[in-house]
Amino acid sequence: MFIFSVFILLGGIVSACIYNFDFTQKKFYNCSFWKFLLISVFYVVTIAVMIIICEYIKSARLFPKHFTRLFLLKAICVEFIICGFLIVVSRLCIGRAAKLKDVIRKEVILSILSPCQVKTFLSTLIFGIACHGMVLFNKFSYHDDVGNLFSYGAGITSGRWALDVSAKIYKYFLGDLASLPLFNGMICIFLIAITACILVQHLEIKRTECCIAIGGGLVAFPFLTSLFGYMFTSVFYCIGVFFGVYGTTLICKFKLRFLFLGCSLIGFAVGIYQAMIPLVLCVFVLSMIKNLSDSKDYFDSLKKIIYIIASCILFMFFYLFILRLALYLFNTKLSNYKGISDTLGGNILISEYFRRALFAYKEFFYPTDKRFLGMFPEKLCGMYRLIVSVNIILGINKIWKSAKNSIGVALLQCLVFISFPFAVNFIYVMTKNGWSSLTFYSLIMPFVMCVYLIDDLNIKFTGYRFVSSFLFFIIIILYCKFDNLCYLEAELSQSEAISYGTILISRIQSTDGYEINMPVLFLHYNKNNDPNVTKYKQFGEINIRPYERGLSQYITDYEFVRFLRQWCGYSPVITKSDSFEKKEEIKNMPCYPNSGSIKIIDGIVVIKFQ
Repeated sequence: MFIFSVFILLGGIVSACIYNFDFTQKKFYNCSFWKFLLISVFYVVTIAVMIIICEYIKSARLFPKHFTRLFLLKAICVEFIICGFLIVVSRLCIGRAAKLKDVIRKEVILSILSPCQVKTFLSTLIFGIACHGMVLFNKFSYHDDVGNLFSYGAGITSGRWALDVSAKIYKYFLGDLASLPLFNGMICIFLIAITACILVQHLEIKRTECCIAIGGGLVAFPFLTSLFGYMFTSVFYCIGVFFGVYGTTLICKFKLRFLFLGCSLIGFAVGIYQAMIPLVLCVFVLSMIKNLSDSKDYFDSLKKIIYIIASCILFMFFYLFILRLALYLFNTKLSNYKGISDTLGGNILISEYFRRALFAYKEFFYPTDKRFLGMFPEKLCGMYRLIVSVNIILGINKIWKSAKNSIGVALLQCLVFISFPFAVNFIYVMTKNGWSSLTFYSLIMPFVMCVYLIDDLNIKFTGYRFVSSFLFFIIIILYCKFDNLCYLEAELSQSEAISYGTILISRIQSTDGYEINMPVLFLHYNKNNDPNVTKYKQFGEINIRPYERGLSQYITDYEFVRFLRQWCGYSPVITKSDSFEKKEEIKNMPCYPNSGSIKIIDGIVVIKFQ
């Protein structure tokens, strides 16, 4: 036990020294409360990851019985707690540190609560309530949300190992999971607000209208609208957004001590949802545009680009390493949902990736994919083209300015601008047809780039500021209206689905010879083509999941039977029998809702939908 304690102590001292040593200046750097807080959060996450790994080790039985889980947990927790304690002490003691109150004032109050941050944060909250108030104060249960009302969905088998970790942390601190609209929704808006503040600070955006535009754009974009249709997992996905963006900004400080922390945060974000990769790449590109604008040294700029590329490789290695380890320890394998096993298994040819990359560029300038266009309904599609045009013009202007200082830097900046469409539509490269509105949060980044480039011009002409502010305001208002239109469609569809289910239940229980204990067979309910289903042409522009199909989404969904249980209070014994389809009596039955579409055959209530 003594040797074990010494080992833990030495590990803690080494870790603390590494985190507090500036390798470029070869000395310990000064205390920073904010940096200490980041390291502390990192240790909390790391402890949680290690606990989950221990759970996997236990289930896989890789060690003898005497090497118990309790021993592993004690070893890991004590190790990291001591390391964290030593970091706290070293942060507060090593070097010529200022007093704690001065550190808090400089690092927290002046940085986090700066006027730009406050404007961004408040605007995000206000627009968040305006855009998503309907879903926050009502409960809409669609598609996967019906089946995961008290769960979080697929985890390791879909490559989302961090989703399992996040869910276990949530359960440990907050209890059982639940799809809670107000609780989960406000946490999501709060996380998006913090993410917006991080972007504003990282891109050094100063103008009030630009700060408001960043916050309003991030929270009003239909990604969040679509995500709130899957409220059960919304908090975890927003944590992924926050970790992804924040980790990227840490890496873009170009300091070695932030590299591992940043890559770990991004790897964790990708482990929650792989569609965070395009968002991360976009923030990397924006960061490089900003850094190259301030640079005159070609080789220094080239080193930074190589550093970013190496960081991308590192965070992907971190994600894949933990994924492979979790799959091995948990004795499972990836599913082929949306082709994920092929993508992560390296079963795709280089020529296929090249074809996908060309498709990504084409869709950026000439979008045709209905899922892509669903993020820019009606007039917003024209606004998207306007934003792309403004970005091209302002990008050329920025490259021209860089060329006056250094041709080499200008060429690098040109390459970075060219890579931006590739980063925005990287989801098309990742998967052949697995994209949806949940995978397109990166499509807000052309708007963010436009805001940054306009703010960077620093033109004080009143007319120019009025025009740009009006453009930002119109885009956010249009998105706000679209979000509320989606929720109106959701409320109508759910009300109609409840009424539809109530009528169906009444007809089942009114069937001659019906008894309460009879099993029920819903035959081909997923192919229900009831012509009496209400359809609104006013909702025709809605093409984001899960709102795009209205009432048909409910009555043909794979969770329709569970919906009847949750929202109509009907929980019969459900039976499945392929042999019934071959019976002549069933073949002659009409389809629901026609008379005779519900019959009792061999003691089973059969409802034929097709």
